[in-house]
Amino acid sequence: MPQQLDDANRGPHAVHVHPHKKLGKHRTVIEAALPLINDLIDDDNITRVDFGKMATAPGIAYEPRFEYTTTKRYLHLLLVDKTAAQGFTVSVKDPVLAEESIEHIKTRWGSITGQNKLRVV
Repeated sequence: MPQQLDDANRGPHAVHVHPHKKLGKHRTVIEAALPLINDLIDDDNITRVDFGKMATAPGIAYEPRFEYTTTKRYLHLLLVDKTAAQGFTVSVKDPVLAEESIEHIKTRWGSITGQNKLRVV
């Protein structure tokens, strides 16, 4: 089920989403990542998505990319689009399926940004 936005203004590159059982307390996300967040919420292997800090740089264009590290049952992600970046921590049920989740995220983020750049940190 797609996340719904509330009317809280979070600036030109961010949106604020309604609570969900799989989301942490922090609910401000970069706008470009919203379709990916919807996919992660619908994924049965994903148990929780925590939004991290955001960064924007007015007048500067970032290089869209996706970076990640894995530790046991956690995927630590950095999603960067042309105008903003944000870190995420994703918890998975089955660590064996974590690589499958990474491939899904990489493909989905590539379709959102138009680039399939992946960096393993």
